[in-house]
This record gives sequence, C-alpha cells and structure tokens, in this order.
Amino acid sequence: MKKFKNLVKTTLLGISAILILFSMAVMVWIHAFPKDPEIEKWIPFFKERAEKRAEAIKAIQAEGMKQHK
Repeated sequence: MKKFKNLVKTTLLGISAILILFSMAVMVWIHAFPKDPEIEKWIPFFKERAEKRAEAIKAIQAEGMKQHK
C-alpha cells in the first residue's frame, strides 16, 4: 500500500509540475507577441475575404458536381 501511495504522490507531483511549466510557457508566449493595433484593424477585412473565398469554392464545387451527374 505504501508503494501505491508513493506512486500516486510521484505521479501527481509530475503532472502538477508539467502543468505549471506549461502555464508559464503560455504566459511567456503571450507576453512575447503583444497585440499590434495596426494589425488588429485588418482582421475583419481578412475574415470577410476568407468568407468570400469559401463561398466561391463551394460554388465551384457545386458546379463541378452538377457536371459529373
């Protein structure tokens, strides 16, 4: 029973250490790349453009399916 308790303690310690290191890595990553207001204002433009492309691709696919029937 003592070996099992030691195994559980060691496992939990390892998992908690990994979680702490991961959270620190995320914080460093976020801090390393701050938001740029100049780039942020372009995001809606690119999203709209991506939606238009997706619609065009779906239309081309639908047209291709009609031709093969």
